[in-house]
Amino acid sequence: MSPAMLPLKGFLHCTQCNRILCGSASKGRNNYYYYYHCSSACGYRKKAEEVNKAFVDELKMYVLNEDSKDVFKIAIMDAYIDATKGETQNKTNYIVEITELSNRITKARELLLTGDLDGSDYKTIKTESEHRIAVLEAKLAEAPVTAVSLVEVERLLDKAITKLTQIDVIYSNFDTYVQREVIGSMYPEKFTFENLQHRTAKVDFLFQLIYQINSSLREKKRRASDRKTCLPILAPEAGLEPATL
Repeated sequence: MSPAMLPLKGFLHCTQCNRILCGSASKGRNNYYYYYHCSSACGYRKKAEEVNKAFVDELKMYVLNEDSKDVFKIAIMDAYIDATKGETQNKTNYIVEITELSNRITKARELLLTGDLDGSDYKTIKTESEHRIAVLEAKLAEAPVTAVSLVEVERLLDKAITKLTQIDVIYSNFDTYVQREVIGSMYPEKFTFENLQHRTAKVDFLFQLIYQINSSLREKKRRASDRKTCLPILAPEAGLEPATL
């Protein structure tokens, strides 16, 4: 059995009983014929060639086109900056508060030594401040580390965008391992053949974004084209009848 003929094996649900479809080959008179089929008694099966074609047709809808590249890049970079900005601000707030609490303890110690603060008040201030510092330090330790610079993020994003503009070509020209990587990155959940036919399979957020941007730009182009087509003729050419303004 050739795995190259069954790249979707393990990703497909049975429409009838919801089990994961298997894949196998049947020997005909001259060739082998490949099928995705259910292992249960429900008898569901589909020709692999038909299912594989439906997937490729679906994949083409999520290829990042050239006109969409810049919009996609801006959307991803903005999302990354917004996400990491919150993390950075939280860390900054924790550090500022820890510094202020440490200064409060130092100030209280100075007042204790000068006799302007009694021992019980100093102990209360020190205990409360140290407890709060311990809480903040724990939060600081748990905060995600953003070690990647924006320049590096942009470099990686440019590399990814190049692949996303050619993902259908990559899928068609590479081996089954790469094909299954593409399928897995695109679909976070199992899907059915019918999902592919009706474009109702749930896709990853990035591919949803690509589809939306592509669709939006196509619609803008269509409207612009319609407006050009509907432009009025400003003045008819002079002919048998005199031209009028």
